[in-house]
Amino acid sequence: MKEINLVHFIEWKKIPDNELDATMKALSSIGANNIVLHPEWAKRNQAGRGYLKMIGAKMKNFGISSTATHGLWGNEFDLRCPDEERRKEIVRAHREFIEISAAMGSLTYTVHLGDDQAGQTRQEMQGRARKCIDELLPVAENTGTKIAMENMISYDHSEYLAALAAEYDNPSLGLCLDTGHAHVKEGLKKAVDNMAPYLVTCHMHDNDGNGDQHYPPTRGSIDWKYLVPTLKACPKILNAETEAGSCEDLSISANWELFENTWAESK
Repeated sequence: MKEINLVHFIEWKKIPDNELDATMKALSSIGANNIVLHPEWAKRNQAGRGYLKMIGAKMKNFGISSTATHGLWGNEFDLRCPDEERRKEIVRAHREFIEISAAMGSLTYTVHLGDDQAGQTRQEMQGRARKCIDELLPVAENTGTKIAMENMISYDHSEYLAALAAEYDNPSLGLCLDTGHAHVKEGLKKAVDNMAPYLVTCHMHDNDGNGDQHYPPTRGSIDWKYLVPTLKACPKILNAETEAGSCEDLSISANWELFENTWAESK
């Protein structure tokens, strides 16, 4: 069976710079030595050039790598922005983060296409997202990165994203299955069936089916015995990313252990 990287997500925006060393040391000590590059770091890099270079040096010092990046997210960075000048800035910011993260070893770059905007038709919004994708794909191709479009709860469900990936039919454009989003909205089996041919990464977290709670595995009602082997069988998947960053009642090691054990069970 092919190797799929288990990549650990940490909510770095909650960790001040003076705790970076201690956190990376803790991650290294428990074997969580492949971490998701976080959009908060890209924002800090915009504010002060060289921030991501500093992060890369610290990661190297603690024997930590990264094969997955979560791209910049939120209304100020999503791809459906109706303001053309701002859209150009969004593309520039994503382009820079793709290039830097690829140089740091990242294989996938996950994006949110973005919410619909008031006064704009869905067709207009989708056209703007396509325009951004058209401009970012050459960057992905040149850096060897795969852009991964993520399924959301209120928009961009699996059927639409799978059709968009099929339309482009470009090896540098794939999908990211968010397990929690699918479990709440359309059901995991439907989402996996639609997205499996194009999945290059996934965001793994659990919930009770009623909200996007970002629990670790076994804390919600997702059927992990079905999900894990199904994900591992996806033909293009490279990364499996943990994303229970808001589960504050667990230590870093306990959180990681739940994901590691769940992912290993079907070997």
